[in-house]
Amino acid sequence: MQPGRSVGNTLDAIPDETSWGNARISPEPLAAVHDQGFNSIRLPVTWKDHQGGAPGYTIDPAYLDRVEQVVNMALDEGLYALLNVHHDSWQMSSATTPPALGNATGTTSGLTIPTAFDGDRLATMKAVYADGTNAGPHNWTSYKEYGRTFTPNYAAGQITLKQDFFAEVNDISTVTLTYTLTRTGTTA
Repeated sequence: MQPGRSVGNTLDAIPDETSWGNARISPEPLAAVHDQGFNSIRLPVTWKDHQGGAPGYTIDPAYLDRVEQVVNMALDEGLYALLNVHHDSWQMSSATTPPALGNATGTTSGLTIPTAFDGDRLATMKAVYADGTNAGPHNWTSYKEYGRTFTPNYAAGQITLKQDFFAEVNDISTVTLTYTLTRTGTTA
């Protein structure tokens, strides 16, 4: 399968294929990948915005057809296609009980949010403005970079938003933070 090339920021984009500024995948770019000597593609796919709720979590048939169509395009170009579940891994393993939050204290150089982790580990942090748009660099993603923009302190029971977090958001807008916790292991 080597060498291979990733076809990211398309079917893994949230909420849909063109949300992050790329065009829909078509045969022409896949042909160019093959012509450049690549034998395979990695196709990251995010399912969460295309599935129903419990108990079945049924995938939207139209989305499933689209993923199959892209895989078939790759196969038609003589490429192997490796599907990669992407951006869903924390959803599948997230805790069912949200953390207990207290009042946050601090400044834009370090704001501390008291949090009762109950043995869970912080997996992701998502930030959105009140109008629903992404609160991130150039508004391209709502997910914040672990360690650079926020860090948990499990022993102290707190999450600290770092100065880099505040550099990425508008200072006059309300920002809603959503944390995803996992019980399957630690994040690093």
